[in-house]
Amino acid sequence: MRYLPDALLTAQQEAPFRLPHVRVRISEKRAGVHHPTWASLYSDATPVGPHDAFAASVDDLFQLRIDLADDKLYRRHLTSPHDYNDTILLGVDSVGDSNLAVYANLCIVFAVTVTQPTELDDMTIHCRREATAVAKAVIYTDNAGEPDDLVAASTERSNLPTVTAAWETFVFAAPVVLQPGTYWFGIHAGTASVYVTSFTAAGAARWYVVVTYASGPPDPFGVPEPATSRNFSIHAHGWTPHPWTDWGVTAHACAVAGHDLNLVAVYIANGSPFHVFYATSGNGGATWSGWTDTGMVSDTNGRVAVALKDTSNYAIFYTRGAQLYVRELRAGSWQAEDSSAYTFTSITGIDAVYSIDYNLAITGEDASAKPGVWSAIFGNGFNEPLGDWSLINEVIIRGSTEDFTYLDPHLARRDSFELTFIENHTGTTASYIAMHTHTTLFTDFASSPFREPVPMNYPHAYGPAMCFAGTYEWNCTPDTITEASSSTAYWDITSDVVDVTHHLIPGSFRSKLIVVLDNTAGKFNSFARLGDEIVVELGYETNSGILYSATPPC
Repeated sequence: MRYLPDALLTAQQEAPFRLPHVRVRISEKRAGVHHPTWASLYSDATPVGPHDAFAASVDDLFQLRIDLADDKLYRRHLTSPHDYNDTILLGVDSVGDSNLAVYANLCIVFAVTVTQPTELDDMTIHCRREATAVAKAVIYTDNAGEPDDLVAASTERSNLPTVTAAWETFVFAAPVVLQPGTYWFGIHAGTASVYVTSFTAAGAARWYVVVTYASGPPDPFGVPEPATSRNFSIHAHGWTPHPWTDWGVTAHACAVAGHDLNLVAVYIANGSPFHVFYATSGNGGATWSGWTDTGMVSDTNGRVAVALKDTSNYAIFYTRGAQLYVRELRAGSWQAEDSSAYTFTSITGIDAVYSIDYNLAITGEDASAKPGVWSAIFGNGFNEPLGDWSLINEVIIRGSTEDFTYLDPHLARRDSFELTFIENHTGTTASYIAMHTHTTLFTDFASSPFREPVPMNYPHAYGPAMCFAGTYEWNCTPDTITEASSSTAYWDITSDVVDVTHHLIPGSFRSKLIVVLDNTAGKFNSFARLGDEIVVELGYETNSGILYSATPPC
């Protein structure tokens, strides 16, 4: 695609044949793979540790974690893609009947009661400003009925309306977590006045203090001056996390897999003889069976994974030393423990997903102590016979003397197989970076190798993991969950199209598609979806209306 940066072309060669209709759209795909716009749904105040597991079930998400402080296993059932957090209103979301001038350098706050743990991303204030005014939203703790320590200040707003007051959002640089109690919400004005909508009727307690704006919001608030009790049109929508449930066991590794409303959770006991246990749910994780001891033995460094076909067929994978084992439930009957016979120096992580076979991702070091990531198959009768192991295939491999380790693989199946893992550079400057790769579209695990892994913007030691089910997909880390629709979104840019040219080269597999867009207004100068596919569709008039036929995406 190329742009006309300044003006339209003034001369065009007329094509000898013109199709009646052309539609040009931008899709959420790159190389045919869905790259959705993620929405943040959930964030823990404190990261919960490395041994997290996630599974999707229809439109639900289920999460396991092991608390590193006491090795207890916890679970959380997130009942709806749009209900991971209960929305809490703090402050006043109605528009008052008067305006209050917050003069230059004035910091003014009013009391707000928080009744349960709540997380905020921003604050909304109904206000306007003088021409040069800037301001920040502020939150303070309470001390005996007066504002005390600064909890958070938003990023500065300099583009507030100057004529008519409106609801304006002040964003905090990081999520703000408030425990139950009294807090003070307000605004700190810069070198000119900001007018905040308020109520003439008596309301919450109100205090103010004058502090030079350039010095930042006062911390602590200082000796406040009382003002007439009054409510402001200031509020925040907070999020209350769904609670974790203590499962009553201690563990050092866990995993969970889902199919429809069925889930299987597994863990390795945190103590000798390190047995592997499992439990099942038939309602998306709302209720569970008791734990069953498989009798299989792992060790203090053991890793575990589970892949679910249905309630009568699933496989539990686990390590003992540097060997990978499986215990398979086949047609409702447990098979004997089976060893993969793969040769590793160490195994740092495993994950599995069912799709016509049991497909695995493995991180660790091979027999030559080379760190890497591998894929493998435990057969369910498609690419491998029932109960047979495939050869292992390299996803990425390093030299034995290179300063790298790989860990925490997460494997998922959408329209392709998606794999994430952590690359740990152990050299002079230690670092972690998440890597992502996928197979080609609509292929089985054996016939399509993974593409070259690429880094993600996630410099942490554990996660992320992807889950897909129903009409949603999730990207999960130990402390955050983001959600996106599984349906591919399109942005129609047909009205911006100046010219479409399609070059076909007979006798070859090459072609060229050129789309010229009108960029006279600078619409595409900072386009946020660079890298997405452009879909050009040729339209024809029929008795049923206009029908479009897509050319290959570019």
